[in-house]
Amino acid sequence: MLENQKSKNPRNPELPEHTAGFTLKRFNRKEIEDATDNFSEGNILGTTSLSTVYKGRLQDGRMIAVKILNITQFSAESDKSFNKEMNTLGKLRHRNLVKVLGYAWESGKLKALVLEYMENGDLDRIIHDSGIDRSRWDLSERVDVLVSVARGLVYLHSGYDFPIVHCDLKPSNILLDEKWDAHVSDFGTARILGVHQQDGSSISSASTFQGTIGYLAPEFAYMKKLTTKVDVFSFGIIVMEFITRKDPQVSLPKRRESRSLCHN
Repeated sequence: MLENQKSKNPRNPELPEHTAGFTLKRFNRKEIEDATDNFSEGNILGTTSLSTVYKGRLQDGRMIAVKILNITQFSAESDKSFNKEMNTLGKLRHRNLVKVLGYAWESGKLKALVLEYMENGDLDRIIHDSGIDRSRWDLSERVDVLVSVARGLVYLHSGYDFPIVHCDLKPSNILLDEKWDAHVSDFGTARILGVHQQDGSSISSASTFQGTIGYLAPEFAYMKKLTTKVDVFSFGIIVMEFITRKDPQVSLPKRRESRSLCHN
């Protein structure tokens, strides 16, 4: 149904559905350090077992998010394929995906993604933060956000040479820009970790990727079967969570890991 909808965004009608990809810029360590004030704790936007995300500013004044990947969580195999996966991510361009602007890489020492900065944080905060003004979030606004997320998924699943499965779709990976348009983030982490279709249904045995309990499709959680249906399941959970504000992780002793790429 979504493929048949008009390619114009009702919020930003001048923007095309997707644009041509481009070669990502390779940043050096000093550029990353300068942008983040030497990885200052005050610039940390979020942290998980896989990465730490910093707010940064380039020399031209542009705000960015710098995602430093935890080297210990990535195999030697993934180190060899890092450049290849960066080339793939550079070709993905859709208005409902967080743009990957570049990367930094030192074999065995540094892996970092440079991403566009999202001013209005993530959907998790909108749903569950008691301090948020929800007067703007009527049913129509919520549906608009969900449709935007669905469009981003349609592009990942069918807009490139092969299907790209997110594997960890959840509210903290849905970010909102200054105009409150939704963008899917972290769609490349699973691939960097070696989680991608090899025979149409399996994941790399070298992968340490776990996903997030509460959003995992049963076939992925228990059998490691990977298809685009994994993301469709997660999207369904997000729809219910956004409409009802019921947390699928409410029975867990600790809520979801810290959010990333966004303003807290």
